[in-house]
Amino acid sequence: MNDVKTEVSQGIIQGKPYNEIARGITERTGVAAGKAIRIARTETHRVTSAGRQISYDKTFNASESLGIEVQKVWIAIKDGRSKDSHHEKMDGKHPDEKGYYTLPSGVRTLGPGLSGDPNEDINCRCIEGIEITSF
Repeated sequence: MNDVKTEVSQGIIQGKPYNEIARGITERTGVAAGKAIRIARTETHRVTSAGRQISYDKTFNASESLGIEVQKVWIAIKDGRSKDSHHEKMDGKHPDEKGYYTLPSGVRTLGPGLSGDPNEDINCRCIEGIEITSF
């Protein structure tokens, strides 16, 4: 597991595409190429989504001090390759007052790729955005 974390972390830092991160995972762990690309895609998405959460916290603090109201919104990637379980159904949804989204399966999450449920997170390509609600 540490080898996978290392490859994903280094790949993100170096700006490597998924296929290069996957190649590193395969070389370090012996995992099959198909599984390695899925791991690279899913874990890279999870890390970037977690990073966005930090960015959004800063955005909320700054907007509040400026008297601007903003809220997070789930954005599905609508290209025909999305996971049917939640992706398109979540498009345009906002989190509850505690910052959690509730997926159609009932799983709660702070954002795309962050639920901890493999059925929801693997190959998820959704993102979050910020909407200005008033200023």
